[in-house]
Amino acid sequence: MVDRDNHALADELAACEERIFLAERELELLGWLPTSAGWSILDRLWHERERQSWLLRRWRRRDSTNEDTR
Repeated sequence: MVDRDNHALADELAACEERIFLAERELELLGWLPTSAGWSILDRLWHERERQSWLLRRWRRRDSTNEDTR
């Protein structure tokens, strides 16, 4: 069960990092112009980075719990 949870968490973290990469790429292509599209991308990027931070904290907490049970 723990392995399945770790796998699901790793998959979600990878998906989050992919969304961050794509948003950063969109911003590069847009050229940082102050348009509504740019602000929308920045908002998405901020939310994805927050989610990534939360997922990493969860991953580390789970990892430290698994080491304690060994």
